Amino acid sequence: MFDQFQRTERNTAIARARTAVQFERFNQPDELRLFPNLRWLPSRSPEPRPSHMAFYNRVWPKDDPFWITNCPGTEWNCKCDLEQTNDPPTDNANTPTPSPPLGLEGNPYHTHQLFTDRVSYIRHNSRLHGAEKAERMAQGVVRTALQKTAKSSPLINKTAHCTIDGQQVQVNITANGLKHCANDLLGDKDFWIKNELVRSIDTILAQATYVGRKKSDATHNKRRETIQLKEQTDYFYYLSFNIGGGLSLRFSIGHYRNNLPDKNKANKFYLYAVTRYK
Repeated sequence: MFDQFQRTERNTAIARARTAVQFERFNQPDELRLFPNLRWLPSRSPEPRPSHMAFYNRVWPKDDPFWITNCPGTEWNCKCDLEQTNDPPTDNANTPTPSPPLGLEGNPYHTHQLFTDRVSYIRHNSRLHGAEKAERMAQGVVRTALQKTAKSSPLINKTAHCTIDGQQVQVNITANGLKHCANDLLGDKDFWIKNELVRSIDTILAQATYVGRKKSDATHNKRRETIQLKEQTDYFYYLSFNIGGGLSLRFSIGHYRNNLPDKNKANKFYLYAVTRYK
């Protein structure tokens, strides 16, 4: 059923895009001069739906308001079509006004939308605007995929190297560190940055430039595990890496305090986070 819905959605998107392109061409000056009207052609579907049958072979002027809200593609999987003509308009006074399904309202040439925000999966709810809700859903899928990639990364429990204040240091890479890095970049449109970062963070970090340090401060954190980590850390060191297009990554490298009882951590560097900035 889901596969069938995907095919229907894809076919409808293609049909509506084609309609928008058609109207763009139909409204060129030479086309308007030669063919001032449009004829609605019958559907190619073996089982045409009644909602568009009333329009079959009827002719409207190209500038008729009818075309603002009606066109092939205002039904799911619609297979109707249009043709230009210089035949006179038909009598369309008694043609019905259809009610398109949610999400397919309007002629995409006029609305500049293949699907409107009323389509089911981006419709308003009580808290989020439709587009924002859809973005949250997409980001959730990306988050899950990235966390899965981070958890299975061959870099876990390995070390990377970077230069801090003129000295080359060894940086421990942990599963939590990679997961944190994957989460930090959610929200930007460049998904490839996240994917490549998780896979190649050791190579990128080695080329990063040291920009400064700051004392660890856990006072603004709420999660106990984060507070504990920052209490074990004396400084965070920051490095930047230019990824092109006016964008840079900023790495946060933590340094455990010298006096920690856990000798596997004391006086060692670890990858904490990464953000992006212009």
